[in-house]
Amino acid sequence: MKKDFFIAQNIPVYCKKVSVSTMVDAASKIDSGEAIPFVCLADHQTGGRGRRPGRTWVDSEGSLLFTAVFAQADVLVDIHLFPLVVAGSLVKVLLDYGILALNIAWPNDLLLNEKKISGVLCERRGEYIMVGVGVNLTDVEFTIDLRKPASSVFRETGLILDKIELLERFIMEMSSLNLEETLEVINDFLYKKNQLVKILVGDPSSGNYVDGLVIGVAEDGTLVVDVCGERQFIAAGEIVFS
Repeated sequence: MKKDFFIAQNIPVYCKKVSVSTMVDAASKIDSGEAIPFVCLADHQTGGRGRRPGRTWVDSEGSLLFTAVFAQADVLVDIHLFPLVVAGSLVKVLLDYGILALNIAWPNDLLLNEKKISGVLCERRGEYIMVGVGVNLTDVEFTIDLRKPASSVFRETGLILDKIELLERFIMEMSSLNLEETLEVINDFLYKKNQLVKILVGDPSSGNYVDGLVIGVAEDGTLVVDVCGERQFIAAGEIVFS
């Protein structure tokens, strides 16, 4: 893997045609002492994974698949909020393309017309934060059963976005992050806001579900829910798609 090009603020982008996972590539470069920040980009992943063990990311060669690495000291955001900040930044970028029917599904997915088009995975590695992002830009053939309806930007809008341009716009947005503004975007575009939903609380194996009214997302990334008139703050889990 070599430095293929530079984007905003001279951040290097390391490219692969096929990767097991850009998160794996990024972790390897951190361990080898690569200067931060940087981006690992791939056309296709053979082992892309989701937030929880056993969950995979399905992509096509037209997908935008990357991991950006930042110094934790430069990211003044709670790690639990960070995936939503990433999704909020993607919303801001996609709005500039005229794509409007967007929602942020707590805790880490981006929806278009209520179908998943993007997932975010954030992990600490030492003093660094790895931000893995996958965006379905073109048609994807889903050959496995998915928990959520999924689609692509092209399938929902007819737009063909240049993935390098989209990546650069995203990195520029993150580099000039306005946290207060982005938190407003997160709450403005929050999926099922002011609606009654079923929420899986904690680990899926717990079988712990609550029904409540989605109020919003707090500054620490917790989901604020009204359960029988009592406000609860849920730190881990997910909204159940019916």
